[in-house]
Amino acid sequence: MRAARLTGSQEMIRAKAGPLARGWPALTILLAYGGMALLLSPAYNWPVIDSWAFAWSVRHLLETGRLVIVDWGAMSQLAHLGWGLLASWLAGFSFGTLNASTFVLSLTAVLASYALLRELGLERGLSLLGAGVLLANPAFVLLSYSYMTDVPFLAWMTLALWMYLRGVRRGGLGWYVLGAVFAALAVLVRQNGIVLPAALGAYLLWEWARRRHPFPWREGMAGILLPALALLVLMLLPRLGAMPARADILMWVKRELTIGELAGKLFRLLLYMGLFLLPVTAAAGVGMLLRGGGWKEAWKPALLTILAGAGAVWQFFHPFRLPYIGIWRMMPYYPAVWTPFGTGSPGEWLTGPREMLFSYRFWAVITALSCAGAGLLLWSALRRRPSEKGWPAGLLWLVVIANLAPVVLFRGEIYERYLLVVLVPTAALFLRAVQRERARPAWALAGGLLALYLAFSLALTAEFIGWNGAAWRAGERLAGQGIPLEQIDGGFAWNGWHFADRLGQGEGASEAGAPAYMELFPFITRQYVVSFSPLPGYEVVGEERYWSPLRGASGRLYILHRAQ
Repeated sequence: MRAARLTGSQEMIRAKAGPLARGWPALTILLAYGGMALLLSPAYNWPVIDSWAFAWSVRHLLETGRLVIVDWGAMSQLAHLGWGLLASWLAGFSFGTLNASTFVLSLTAVLASYALLRELGLERGLSLLGAGVLLANPAFVLLSYSYMTDVPFLAWMTLALWMYLRGVRRGGLGWYVLGAVFAALAVLVRQNGIVLPAALGAYLLWEWARRRHPFPWREGMAGILLPALALLVLMLLPRLGAMPARADILMWVKRELTIGELAGKLFRLLLYMGLFLLPVTAAAGVGMLLRGGGWKEAWKPALLTILAGAGAVWQFFHPFRLPYIGIWRMMPYYPAVWTPFGTGSPGEWLTGPREMLFSYRFWAVITALSCAGAGLLLWSALRRRPSEKGWPAGLLWLVVIANLAPVVLFRGEIYERYLLVVLVPTAALFLRAVQRERARPAWALAGGLLALYLAFSLALTAEFIGWNGAAWRAGERLAGQGIPLEQIDGGFAWNGWHFADRLGQGEGASEAGAPAYMELFPFITRQYVVSFSPLPGYEVVGEERYWSPLRGASGRLYILHRAQ
C-alpha cells in the first residue's frame, strides 16, 4: 500500500538505493572482517590449545589416506576434519590454512546470525546489533583465529537454526531438509549439536498440542532424521573401536546434581550472559526505559541488578576451586579464553608461573557489569507482553534451554566458550521485545560498546597468538640445534603435535612441579623447557620475544636447560 502512494521519482530513488539500503549490514560485517584480517592475520603457522590434535588427523589423512582420530578430545570432529581436509586440498596443508579456514566459518556464522534475525522480522539495525554481540565477543574472536571446533560448530548450528526458522515461518519441506543437513554437520563436529533438532521436535509437538492441527510428521522427519542418524552412528563408532572411547557422549552425562549445584551453575552462567550481551541490553534497555514509562521504570532493572549483585557477593564468600588457578571468588567463573592471565592459566598450555594481566579490581568491575547485564536480561524476560501470533518465541526458548542443558548436566569442566551458541537466540528474544515496544536503542552507546568489545577481543587474541608463536619458535630453535624431541617440553601444543600418536604411552618419572599436561607425555625428559618464567633447577639459555598488546610492551618466554 505504501509503495502505491510513491511518485515516479520516489520509486526511481528507492530502486537505485535499494541494494545499498538492504545490504549495508552485510557490508558492515564484511568490512569488519576485512579490518580484523588486516590488523591480525588468521593465517599464522602454529597450533593453539587443542588444534594440534585436529591438524595431526588432517595431515595423517592427507599423507596415508587413513583417518586416525587422536585420543584426546571428546568431540566427534568428523565434519571438522572434513572441512580442514577441503581447505588443505585447495590451499595446501599448513596450520595457517587450517586457522584461516575457521576464520571463513566465523564470517559465515556472523552473516548467518544476521540472516536469522532478519528472518525473525527484526529491523536491519537491530539484526546487525544482535549479530554484532557475537562478532565482538572475546571468546568468539579468539576461537575464530584457531582450528578449534567451537566456531565451526556454531556456524553449522546457526545455519541449521536459520533454515528451521524458515521452515516454521514459511512452510516447505526443503527448509527443514537443509536445516537437517546443517544440523547433521554440527553433530559431526560436536555431538551435542543434536539438541537443536530435539528443540525443533519439541516445538512442533507443542504447536500441535496447542493448536490441534494435524501432526507435522513430514516436517519433523525431514528436520530430525538425518542428525539423529548421525548421532546414532557416532554412538556406535566408539563401541566398535573406530573412535576413542571418550567420544561416547553417554559417558559424560552426570547423574547426580544437587539443587544447590544447579542453582549455582545457572547463576554463574546468567552473569556470563549478562556480560556478553551488555552492548545489546544496555543500549536497548535505555530505549525501552525512555519509551515505556520513562525512568520511573528504572527501579525494576536496578532491583534485579542488586539481586544479581547479592548473588555475586554470596559467591564471593563461598569460593570454589578453578582448574590451574585455585580458589576464586568472582568473574571469570569458567575461564578458558579469558582468564586473569589473559588466555589460559599457569601450567595449562605452557609451564612456569605467569603474571596476572588483569587485577582483582578489574574483575570486581567486570563482575559488577555482569550483574547489571543480568539485571537487564531478567527485566526484559519478566516484562508482561501479549503473545505474538506466528512468532516462534517458543522455539528460541527451547533452543536456549536445550543448548544450556548439556553445559549444566554433563561431567567435565565448564568454559565460557560453551555459551556462544546461545548468544544470538537470546539476543533475538530481547531485541524482538525492543522492536515490539517501538523503543529506539541508544545507537551511540551500542556502537561504542561493540567497538570496545572488539578492540579488547583483538588485543586478547593477538596476545595469545603472540606467546604461542614464541613458544613454537623456541621449540623449533631447540630442535634445529639437533636436540632430540624427547628432551624438549615445548608446551602442550608443541608436545601434542610431535607425539600425537604416543599420548599416555611409555613410562617416566614425574618431575616435581611439572605441568599437568606432562601426564600425557611421560617419555619427555624435560632436559629443555620453554617457560613463562625461570624455574628452580634450570638455567636460562635463551629467550623468545613477542609483542604483548595488553601490556603495550614486549613480552618474553624463557628457554631453560636443566642444571647439571
